[in-house]
Amino acid sequence: MSPKLGPIEQWNLNISKSAIEVNTDDYSTNIPGIYAIGDINTYTNKLKLILCGFHEAALMSHSAYQYMNPGIKYTMKYTTVNGVTEF
Repeated sequence: MSPKLGPIEQWNLNISKSAIEVNTDDYSTNIPGIYAIGDINTYTNKLKLILCGFHEAALMSHSAYQYMNPGIKYTMKYTTVNGVTEF
């Protein structure tokens, strides 16, 4: 497999070594409202692991929500709130 950016290369994003540079606070790019997570992005000490992609997605989602809903508080819901009672 060889990842290629295709038409995204023409979007005026900051690109380094065929990957999109992001701010690791929220995985935003240099263009407001555009985020990049997973193997398509790059930053200092980037590890191309699926676990890192899940982490990036969680942080990016919170930021994207705020971008789309300015001024509305986001309430985080955890999948383990109620715990497991079957054991």
